Amino acid sequence: MAKQNKKKRFANKTQQNGKTKETVRKETNNEQRPKKRKKNISGLLIWLIPTALFLANILYACFLCSWSTRIGKSSVCLASFADAMESIAMIITNVFLLIGAVIFALFRKKEAVCAAVSVIMVVLLYGLVAVNLKVASSVSADQEESFVVNLEKSMEVLSYIQNLTVNHLQQYIPEEDLFMENMEQYCGIADNDISQDERSGMMAAIILSALKRNVVGKTEKDLPYNYETNVLLGNELYMCFLFWIEKSEKKENSSIINKIYGCALYELEEAIKCKIEADDSLQTAENRRLIGVCYIDAGDFYQKMDEIDTTIESYENAAEWAVKSIHSAAIENDVKAMNDAWDVLNDAADRIEVVEGSSDADNVQAIKDIRDAYRIVIDHWEE
Repeated sequence: MAKQNKKKRFANKTQQNGKTKETVRKETNNEQRPKKRKKNISGLLIWLIPTALFLANILYACFLCSWSTRIGKSSVCLASFADAMESIAMIITNVFLLIGAVIFALFRKKEAVCAAVSVIMVVLLYGLVAVNLKVASSVSADQEESFVVNLEKSMEVLSYIQNLTVNHLQQYIPEEDLFMENMEQYCGIADNDISQDERSGMMAAIILSALKRNVVGKTEKDLPYNYETNVLLGNELYMCFLFWIEKSEKKENSSIINKIYGCALYELEEAIKCKIEADDSLQTAENRRLIGVCYIDAGDFYQKMDEIDTTIESYENAAEWAVKSIHSAAIENDVKAMNDAWDVLNDAADRIEVVEGSSDADNVQAIKDIRDAYRIVIDHWEE
C-alpha cells in the first residue's frame, strides 16, 4: 500500500513538473514573438526610404521624357541620359555602392544595405536633375537666339524703313488693314520681292511706327451705360455657354447632346453680339480680347461638329479681334494688355494651322505673319 502511494506521489510530481515546463516554454515563446514582430516591422520601415526614392526616380524620368517631347527637346533629353550613363563619377559611385550593398546583404546587415541602395537612388536622382537643367538651358538658349535674331531683323528693317522716301508711301492705318495684306503700298516693295524671312520684320517696323504715333497713355474714362450693360450681359451669357458645355460632357446627357449643343451655341453667339455692341460704344483692349476668346471657343465648338469652314472663319475672327485688342492696348501704352491680346492671336494662329481640311494656305500664312510681326512689336515697344 505504501509503495502504491509512493508511486502515485511520484507520478503526480512528474506530471506537475511537465506542466510547469510547458508553461515556462509558452511564456518564453510569448515574450519572444513581440520582439520578432518589432524587428520585422523595423526592417520593413527602413526599406521605405529606398523604395520611395526608386519610385521618385521612375516618375521623374517619365516626366522628363514627356516634358522634353512636348516642347520638342526629346533629343536633348536622350543625349542627357546618355551623358549621365557615360559619367565616370556616377558609374563608379553606383558600382561601388552596389558591390557594397551585395556584401552587406551577404552578412545580413539590412540597415547597411538599405543605406547603400538609398545613396544609389540619390545619385540617380541627381543625374535626372542634371538632365532637367540641360533641357531647360537648351530651351533658354533657343529663346535667347530667337530674340537676338528678331532684334537684328527688326533693327535692320527699321533702319531700312527710315531711309525710304516717305512721299512715295501710303500711311499705314492699323484698323483699316489688320493683317497688312498689301505691304507694297506701305514700303514701296512688291510682295514678290519680299522673302518670307523678311516679311514679319518689315511688317513689325511699319506697325511699330504706326502704333507709336497714336499713344496717349492711360486715361480715366466714363464708361457709357450701353457699354457696361452689354459687357455685363455678355459675361453672363458666356457663363451660360460654359454651363451648357459642362452639361455636354456628362455621359447621362448623351441622348440630348444635340439640344445641349444648340443651347450652348445660342448663348455663345448672343454673348459675342453683346460684346461687339459694347465695342461700338467704347473700344477697350480687354473687351476686344474677350471677343477673341469667344471666337476661339466658337471655333473649338464648331470643330466638334465637323463644320470646318465655320471653324476656320471663327478662328479668323478671333485673330482680327486680338489684333484690335493690341491696338487699343498700344494706345494706352499697356504692355501687359498687349501681351494678353497676343496670346489670343497666337492661339488663333496655332488652331487655324492645324484644322483638318484647311486649304486656305494664304490666309493661314497671313495670320501667322501678323502674329510674328506683333511679337516683334511688343518685344521692342519700350525701347
